[in-house]
Amino acid sequence: MRGRGVSLRQGRTVAEARKIDRYRVEVPVQALFNGIGNDFKPSTPNSAIVTVDIVGTVASARVDSDNLDGFRFSDFFHLLEADGEWQIVAKTFHTHSTTTN
Repeated sequence: MRGRGVSLRQGRTVAEARKIDRYRVEVPVQALFNGIGNDFKPSTPNSAIVTVDIVGTVASARVDSDNLDGFRFSDFFHLLEADGEWQIVAKTFHTHSTTTN
């Protein structure tokens, strides 16, 4: 599928994207940043830290956000403490089917 582009949402196609399988799409970081900078227009989002678990130098956190560009997300961050600073090393997310009221 490389070179044909992948439709990400609302008819937007990213030429540099490559569909990996039914659930995953590989997008170059710069194309992702450009899309966020040009297309992402959040209204007034509501976000809350749901959980934070820390064990030694590793941690995970869940953040729920509602009304980000009309979507509701649960973001899961994995962090590592190195040289006294916490850094995000991975992020996964779930897009919920509707926003909450």
